[in-house]
Amino acid sequence: LKGLGWRIESWRTGRPYAEVVMLHTLAFRVEQVFLIHRETGLLLQHLQADAVAGQDPDMVSGMLTAIQDFVKDSFGAASAGEAAATGTVAGVERLNSMRVGTMTVWIEHGPRAILAAAIRGMPKEILRETMAECLERVSATMAEPLANFEGDTSVFAVCRPDLEPVLLE
Repeated sequence: LKGLGWRIESWRTGRPYAEVVMLHTLAFRVEQVFLIHRETGLLLQHLQADAVAGQDPDMVSGMLTAIQDFVKDSFGAASAGEAAATGTVAGVERLNSMRVGTMTVWIEHGPRAILAAAIRGMPKEILRETMAECLERVSATMAEPLANFEGDTSVFAVCRPDLEPVLLE
């Protein structure tokens, strides 16, 4: 009966049957991981799960940076004057997650880098901890290249092993 219901859902939504089955049987899967330079918004590294068709990672990185800037400018960061008046810290508000259809994007912020994970399904909090630990390792091991970044992303290839634990399923 479940299979019949999933076939009806597939027909009704226009999604492939296999995708509907996966959405109902898979708890969550991290499909893509993006390491982004905080100041420039440039993509430093990108990992993608097997058999996942994604968009151009540089384009996704740029759009994610633009969305974060929009959220910060429109809804978030208090100015220094507002922060003093309300007792909050200026600039603390950041985009930490967003939902797009069946995808969730979780974002971890470091001092010089941002780590974003595109997730299908309902992620567990352990993923947030894994992302934070991963970003800490990358920030520590790549502190100098991150601080002096001038557009050469090839030096960040050594970060791939640190990013792989985030590709959870």
